[in-house]
Amino acid sequence: MSAADLMEQRNEAIAELVKALLIINGGGSVALLAFPQSPWVQDKALVVPVAYAVSMLAFGSLSAAACHLFRYHASWSHQSGNTARWAWYRRFYLLFAWASLVAFAGGVAIVVVSVVCAA
Repeated sequence: MSAADLMEQRNEAIAELVKALLIINGGGSVALLAFPQSPWVQDKALVVPVAYAVSMLAFGSLSAAACHLFRYHASWSHQSGNTARWAWYRRFYLLFAWASLVAFAGGVAIVVVSVVCAA
């Protein structure tokens, strides 16, 4: 494989990653917004942890969007030959991708721990 092929594969991988992060965080937020209204939820104490979890997932969606923005700027900097700026943007888009993934895990953990403790 040539370097151009490998670069294209990385570009496609990060684009798919951002889509996946937006879907899991956004979908999780929507699902959790319906959770407190569920008829099987008898304990109203779960409403606050669910609100925290929705906040975490919303932060995850925001981080995924920021990842895409920084990736765009990294690509633009790389194309214009500014390697210092490219490296800076690259660090940030990877950081925001990880932050989005951690936010999803944190949101899910908040809900699971809250439900287990309420049971």
